[in-house]
Amino acid sequence: MNATCLEQTTSRQERRHAMAVRGTARRRSINIAELVLVRSVAVLLVLATIATAGSPAVRTAGSTTVRVEAGQTLWSIARAHPVSGLTTQQTVDLIARTNGLSDGAVAVHECLQVPLERPDGLVASR
Repeated sequence: MNATCLEQTTSRQERRHAMAVRGTARRRSINIAELVLVRSVAVLLVLATIATAGSPAVRTAGSTTVRVEAGQTLWSIARAHPVSGLTTQQTVDLIARTNGLSDGAVAVHECLQVPLERPDGLVASR
């Protein structure tokens, strides 16, 4: 084998080795990207579970979504969306429980679920 052929063979071998290394690096970067994606999805699922765990829901026959406007309170929302058979105070309490509001405070642009009907087991007062 002459020197030129030897150089070409060595050169081919180096190219093959370089391609193999690049392929391994590419596979490694894809594996890392997949791992990051899977972990990100897992974190999002955990955060979603934590966020919804603290808000107890009251089962009702139906509800409507109300966006709180400036100056509105739970009382004014309860008066605007009365629940048949309940006093305004009971409706306020029901809206607060439905939305997991412990102190009854609402923020402007907050969206609240407002029950349309009295839930089973809630006794109306006179």
